[in-house]
Amino acid sequence: MHNLFQKLAVVLCVALLPFLSYGQTALSGVINHYTAVTAIDYCQNSATVSGVSGFAPGVTVLLIQMKGAVINTTNTAAFGDITSLGDAGHFEKAVIAALSGNTIFFQNALVNTYQTSNGHVQLLDIPQYDDAIVTGTLSAAPWNGQTGGVLALEVSGVLTLQADMDVSGKGFRGGIAEITAANNCSWLVSINGYAYGPNDWRGAAKGEGIADFAASQQTGRGAQANGGGGGNDHNSGGGGGANVSAGGNGGNNEEPSFFGCDGFFPGRGGKTATAAPGRCYLGGGGGAGHENNELGTDGGNGGGILYLKAGQIVANGFALHANGDNALSTFGEGAGGGGGGGTILLEAMSLGGPLLLEARGGNGGNIDNVGAERCSGPGGGGSGGRILFPGTISPLTDVSGGLAGISSNSASCNTGTNDAQPGSTGVIGSLTGIPEGSEPNQAPEIAAVPELGQACAGDLLTIPLLVEGFGLTYRWQADTGSGFEDLQDDGLFSGTGSPVLQIDGVTALMDGYVFRLAVSSTCFPAIFSQEMVLPVRPDPQAAFSFSGTDLTASFTNASTSADAYWWDFGDGQNSTAVAPQHVYPAEGDYLVTLAAINACDTAYATMLISVFSAPMANFAAENSEGCAPRTVQFTNQSSGSYDSLLWLFPGGDPLSSTQENPTATYTQPGDYDVTLILFGALLNDTVSQSSLVTILQQPIPDFSFQVDGNVVVFTNLSLHSTLYNWDFGDNTNSVEANPQHTFAGTGAYTVTLNAQNAWCGSAISQTILIGVNGAEEPVREPKIHCYPNPT
Repeated sequence: MHNLFQKLAVVLCVALLPFLSYGQTALSGVINHYTAVTAIDYCQNSATVSGVSGFAPGVTVLLIQMKGAVINTTNTAAFGDITSLGDAGHFEKAVIAALSGNTIFFQNALVNTYQTSNGHVQLLDIPQYDDAIVTGTLSAAPWNGQTGGVLALEVSGVLTLQADMDVSGKGFRGGIAEITAANNCSWLVSINGYAYGPNDWRGAAKGEGIADFAASQQTGRGAQANGGGGGNDHNSGGGGGANVSAGGNGGNNEEPSFFGCDGFFPGRGGKTATAAPGRCYLGGGGGAGHENNELGTDGGNGGGILYLKAGQIVANGFALHANGDNALSTFGEGAGGGGGGGTILLEAMSLGGPLLLEARGGNGGNIDNVGAERCSGPGGGGSGGRILFPGTISPLTDVSGGLAGISSNSASCNTGTNDAQPGSTGVIGSLTGIPEGSEPNQAPEIAAVPELGQACAGDLLTIPLLVEGFGLTYRWQADTGSGFEDLQDDGLFSGTGSPVLQIDGVTALMDGYVFRLAVSSTCFPAIFSQEMVLPVRPDPQAAFSFSGTDLTASFTNASTSADAYWWDFGDGQNSTAVAPQHVYPAEGDYLVTLAAINACDTAYATMLISVFSAPMANFAAENSEGCAPRTVQFTNQSSGSYDSLLWLFPGGDPLSSTQENPTATYTQPGDYDVTLILFGALLNDTVSQSSLVTILQQPIPDFSFQVDGNVVVFTNLSLHSTLYNWDFGDNTNSVEANPQHTFAGTGAYTVTLNAQNAWCGSAISQTILIGVNGAEEPVREPKIHCYPNPT
């Protein structure tokens, strides 16, 4: 129905084109000009760029940083976690004031900071139209590592769509599945690293994200910020790219041959970039699938960024797209992850009919195993992107994550995703405008300062100053008799880094203090306000301290110049004693206030105190009985107040712990004690549980047998077991320790012995051949299987 509606709309629009396009600018293809920013001078409001073609004074531009995030690069599951966004994703509009060579000057000061050294900052023009009509697909130049990936335009009147606006696949690039290095995989070695160097047989290429690749870490399963990780050897799938929600992990390759190289370490999905206001990102590229025969596929490119501002949009059944690319399918080797959905920023006053905004994640690549005994890993899905628009309009939206790829047509495994994951759903939010500077970069100026009147000790005093200028920093200073020194927010002073200073309790010692405000900026010399002298009348000073034992607090009054006192203990009780002692009803935090009173004024001192009940140690254990090795979970059930704790696990690993609810692993049989010690400010407490943990030896099954015709006598040689279950391979069983069994006829029978103790068990199987006329045939090697008990 949607396609029919769209076709009818196209026919209608073509028929009416001579009437509709009058006064409208026809748009198609790529309309933006891009240039890389190599330096920014914030004082001159200028940017040095790689070229100025397409730029001129009066042109509105978009300044945007594409990369610059910092990620964790340790060889752990945290690889790719974004530890700092830096300036990645910062963007703003500006208007060009002038050009000089390859330097562009802006009319107003920039509102954001940008990292031009390795942040991949670019500048593109934002074409302005009164009315416009999209006659062919409107797109962006693809991201090339320096520029592209962004489509931006503004239409003050009506924008009519006769084609889509589409930046799908224009974002961060997917990993390239090209490994020419010789493959040295071994069934004995798991290739589980998170990063390897370029063209390394152990890992496929990561997808591109908002963090630059570190040297020798361009491949492998770890995510590259919002870029998906490449599949590790052998033939696992790539991870899906991401935006502000996570991409899906790639799929495993499970080799059916015992000596085959498995691929249980696929590319991890791209990590989530923070959906912070004033930042937007390209969709992350999907990781490549692992290959060793040139059949792996690339990761899908991420979606680009689409910024559109219009008075009204008449969609005519067309849409705005910023989708991640689907990864290609392949035959018998790892497939790439889908690209992450991009970003759509829409500012529109009204919609002339339904409008679809789409920032979907790309699908992971599928695997066709061509009927072979293969089970290669498909790609993970890319996450959905991010769509922002004002609350005054209601467009249709789709930020669904890409589907996980499918591995099919295998002779050894069922059709499925092989644990590949779809991408997460993206984010839809509100757009309140695009960042844009509104002030020129001018020198600071301070207006006349007020004269300070006489203050009393304990007064809350505010000193406001009016300052003009841009990009200013402030620091209040005070001369207490040894020259001016900078003030810091410390409980007595606040607002020390603003034009308004607040003294949260004037003291008698401040009489004669001199204050001034220093104003500085990056681009102009510092200036100082006129000096202001503070006169202070002597007032009472309130001060106290306390000490506590259990729930009793003893207060010491350190006030001066006071004739009377009033205490508020913070629990509804009070006192007029000089130095009271108070018993609180329960442990907790209480705000205590002391009023020191004389004829001049009343001074107050407050203190948040904590009173505690005695600690009482207690704990419980989960899974404390079983076979070695055994990991036991301990749960702290202590009460009362304490500052720290210590667990003791003799015979366990670790031997001790300071975690609240730790685990310990026991590898040797035996009974073990566990102790918990609480350390409080006033009291300690200890509890021990004797023989809390019981560990048994893992059963070792074994048996021999003697064949006499169709009758077999079994001898149980198992160790560390008390219960037995025989499966004779002919649908009969026995629980005897040493059974005798008569088989119904000749043939090969797989006999399995399950040896168990109270907590676990293991099994061994041997094949017995019952020959014609009672002749015994050769016996196959036994196979041992271990499993938990109960199974």
